[in-house]
Amino acid sequence: MKKYLRNLFTHTLSAKTAGTAMLAIALAAPSFAVPPKQLLRHDDTRTITGNCCFGWGEAVAVTLGATPVPVVVDWSADFANAGRFLVSISVNGGPCGAAGGPGQVPDFLAPNGYNNINFHWIVFPTDGLLPGANIIELCGGAHPQFNSGGSASLGFRNLIVRKGN
Repeated sequence: MKKYLRNLFTHTLSAKTAGTAMLAIALAAPSFAVPPKQLLRHDDTRTITGNCCFGWGEAVAVTLGATPVPVVVDWSADFANAGRFLVSISVNGGPCGAAGGPGQVPDFLAPNGYNNINFHWIVFPTDGLLPGANIIELCGGAHPQFNSGGSASLGFRNLIVRKGN
């Protein structure tokens, strides 16, 4: 084993290959990091009351180049509601739900009162993304037909936007 390790580090081709692999790993790691403006994390509790659709004041920002590319928006939360609730996103102040995708939170309560929910939206330039700074805000509210005037409690939650490399 000792001879094998010595050959691994003294053999020129092996040393170059190992060095290249280590450099690739070191350079790839930062590409997984997300800039602070692209994520939002709350560990407080807040109540959302009212019929859909209105902005919740929880937003992330992403800066795009001259030719906007699709971005991925993920939201996860501890969510307690006693009636049907709608959740979506608004892109740059546009209408709630312009990006399509999932949007309903079922009306059920977990034993501790909170359910863990996850939404995943893919936002295209045609959904309102612009060159430069873009703001993506959570929006929604109680389903006006099945839960008019209802409210929901939000616990720990994360909102993140990622753009392609």
